[in-house]
Amino acid sequence: KAILLTPSPSPTPTQTPPPTVMPSLTPLPPTPDPAQFEATQREAWDKLQTDLPSLEIEEQIQQLEVFRAQYPSFNNRESGQQLYDLYLSRGVDLIRGNAVERGLLLLGKAEQLGDLPEDVQGEIFIAEQYIAGISYFDVNWDLYVSYFQPLCQVAPLYQDSCGKLAEGLASAATDAYLASDWCRAATYY
Repeated sequence: KAILLTPSPSPTPTQTPPPTVMPSLTPLPPTPDPAQFEATQREAWDKLQTDLPSLEIEEQIQQLEVFRAQYPSFNNRESGQQLYDLYLSRGVDLIRGNAVERGLLLLGKAEQLGDLPEDVQGEIFIAEQYIAGISYFDVNWDLYVSYFQPLCQVAPLYQDSCGKLAEGLASAATDAYLASDWCRAATYY
């Protein structure tokens, strides 16, 4: 007689999950005394107001921005008005000078704090047209000219708009001439 041996099934191993490590809780810093915090803010504000007149305008802007970041709710209206006035003044100076992009940035920040005067909005439009036009210098003379033609008519003295238009027209004509596009070249001359 033959004995048939069948293997008995082995028990399925159960996996024990690894122990979870509970993160240790770090104690929260003590809540600052509201009176002490108010005094700290007031002291920082008073020092800022004392220091501002002796600083250059860019430093004034920076110091007010830092103060508002540290104490966002303290004297918010007054610090916001001071920043608005500085952004507006400096922004206009810069778009009338040689730092048009920085001026537009500051005027954008001023606009976030309040409405801009209409004359400043007009200057912003002119500055934006200038930036758009100048970006095509020696890249696409047709587009360059398309920005400086109206700019020369509206604000001929802004950043030498008419001089830039003349340069663009001459360059566009030269490019057309070199491409043997005589009719287009003639329209620029």
